[in-house]
Amino acid sequence: MTKYREILRLKSLGLSQQNIADSCGVSKKTVNRVLKRALELSISWPLDENETDVVLAEKFFPSAKQITSNKRMPDYAYVREELLRNGVSKKLLWTEYMEDCRANNEEPLMYSQFCFHIQQDEQKHRATRQPTMRNKIFLIESNAISYCPVCGEPLVYKDSCEWDMLLEGHERHIYLIRRLCK
Repeated sequence: MTKYREILRLKSLGLSQQNIADSCGVSKKTVNRVLKRALELSISWPLDENETDVVLAEKFFPSAKQITSNKRMPDYAYVREELLRNGVSKKLLWTEYMEDCRANNEEPLMYSQFCFHIQQDEQKHRATRQPTMRNKIFLIESNAISYCPVCGEPLVYKDSCEWDMLLEGHERHIYLIRRLCK
């Protein structure tokens, strides 16, 4: 940890920043930043006994935990649903989000942060998404008769072949059918 008390004490003795840096084992830039911040806050040597290096560190450079953002986060469920629609882009959703934030006197995220948070949400939900009819794999025993789960028509299959079937009166289904080995 930086020796803030020692930096201030050595400066009060008239040492150069390079000599202070060498004595405290920190860079000259660190010494410069500490002295500049001490001047801004009107802190000088001698210090009170209760002003330890930890207390001075918090005074000079407040932790990021205290800085809270009052920016409104996007509605992830709404964004996921809208992105499935044709002609809807993240840019369009961000524009709507910005207008809504301004109407409610809230601070919006910039476009890059909006996209970052949407991407994080997509990655979180990608692992838990249920498979659709298009990506299900049906495994069938070699002597079993299989039926289409949508219309009930019998399926004719070969080993490890992908069948692109157009069933009468039904939408197109793609099945990967494999024979199980015993």
